[in-house]
Amino acid sequence: MYDEILHASDLLHEGESAVAITTDGTRLQIEPDGSGESGNWKVDDSRRPRKVIIYRTAAPGLDYAAEVYVADFSRWRPSNEDGRFIIDFLNAERVGVTSEGWKSFASASQNPVRYIDAPQ
Repeated sequence: MYDEILHASDLLHEGESAVAITTDGTRLQIEPDGSGESGNWKVDDSRRPRKVIIYRTAAPGLDYAAEVYVADFSRWRPSNEDGRFIIDFLNAERVGVTSEGWKSFASASQNPVRYIDAPQ
């Protein structure tokens, strides 16, 4: 059984920052050692978040909306599509699930990328 996570910001410690992304799993790769990538995002590559929060939408019929992973941000890597980037990360771990929709979970709009800063 996994913990229910209501908001992405609940996963950050004081002073941490994150990029949160929502994906159906397309272009998401997590290796057994926790390294991985998620690709083809329009991001502000001048930002250097500490964490990556992944909201992976659940398959139909499950009793939650998404699986939630947290990883350490490694770098933005330019993709083959102009103006888009792949997010490389390390130490990804499934930390729980959420029944919240993306907009509520990330306090976001429809945009699939959200930057989050924990209070100082």
